[in-house]
Amino acid sequence: MSDRFLHIQVGCLVRVTSRAGSVEHEELGEVRSIERPSMEDDGSAYCLFSGPSGNSYRTVALADLRLAELQKWGQVHVTGTESFDVVGEVKGATTECFQVEVQGKLMSKKPSELLKCPPREQHIIGEVQKGAESGKVSVQFPGGHGGIWRFVLSALRPLHVQKGTAVQLTHPETSHIAKGDVGQVTGNFSEHKVQVKFSAGPWYFTPEELEPAKESSGKATKSDSAQKGGQATEPKDFNAATDAKIKKLKSVFKKFDANGDGKLSATELRDVLEAVAKGDLSQQECQQLMQGLDRDQNGKVSVSEFIDYLTMSLVQTVP
Repeated sequence: MSDRFLHIQVGCLVRVTSRAGSVEHEELGEVRSIERPSMEDDGSAYCLFSGPSGNSYRTVALADLRLAELQKWGQVHVTGTESFDVVGEVKGATTECFQVEVQGKLMSKKPSELLKCPPREQHIIGEVQKGAESGKVSVQFPGGHGGIWRFVLSALRPLHVQKGTAVQLTHPETSHIAKGDVGQVTGNFSEHKVQVKFSAGPWYFTPEELEPAKESSGKATKSDSAQKGGQATEPKDFNAATDAKIKKLKSVFKKFDANGDGKLSATELRDVLEAVAKGDLSQQECQQLMQGLDRDQNGKVSVSEFIDYLTMSLVQTVP
């Protein structure tokens, strides 16, 4: 028996991979029972198919079935709606659509109208793909959570280390990396770790294991230095470009901070975002951005909250 058929269990939503009697190719159904006569026989499934003309039950060989892309109890976003951030739950399927419950209302949606939600029970690392639209940002996730998903800003937390940041280990004694060695965040990442290039090579660490490199005390570090003709090159100033960008953003922030209190109101935020992003934000969109940026919920955006938003690339989901 093929291992892939063992994943098809009672209650699973399935698709028909080839026409089986009156059941069309790619129709959606739900497995109600399974017959596996022997280990040599792939077996068959007794499936419910719900179509426009009502319910029908058919026996289909397991070899002609595959698991559907969404399963019951899974959480999904409904695309093309104003309420994108309302999460629905898959309850079942008809032959062409998934049945999704959103705020107590059951609706039929085609697969192309649904996006599977990435798991939120852990802090998963992703990379921001583009700026906020209607108060949301698009984030690319790796591995098993691969895909681009949209989030309100309050559901994301910028990592304290970003691509290009010069970093050191918080506890080098527990690692093979030499104490005081400085590395650079490459921009590669897994679900829970980011890659850092040290002189010993690239390695993956959790964000908690890293901290921005301390200012040099005059002692040269070995970070990212290549051996050329037996001579180590001078270390790069990894943070120079970032520091210049932050300085510029602080200058922009100060320009639009009308009363000079070091914080931006909703109106001031809209002015500065339109100047920086050259976008046309509605009052509602600006309010959504304000809610996401204002982490301490005091009604205003501080310079650090503002810079985090405009410079964030690597982020974590907030369960």
